[in-house]
Amino acid sequence: MMREMGFCSGIENYSVHLNFATTGSTPYTLLDYFGDDWLVMIDESHVTLPQVRGMYNGDRARKQVLVDHGF
Repeated sequence: MMREMGFCSGIENYSVHLNFATTGSTPYTLLDYFGDDWLVMIDESHVTLPQVRGMYNGDRARKQVLVDHGF
């Protein structure tokens, strides 16, 4: 699916396997690619900031559903 379409719905569930990370570790985010001393200029912030907030809230909601159902 990744090779043909370039994306796969729910792939964040497999981030541990794709990144060879330890179980329970957080998936990489945009902030992981910045060094210790960085400054970012955000143009079109009326679009960018809601997208970043949406990524966080979507990930949190998905995990909360799993916790609520005993996983």
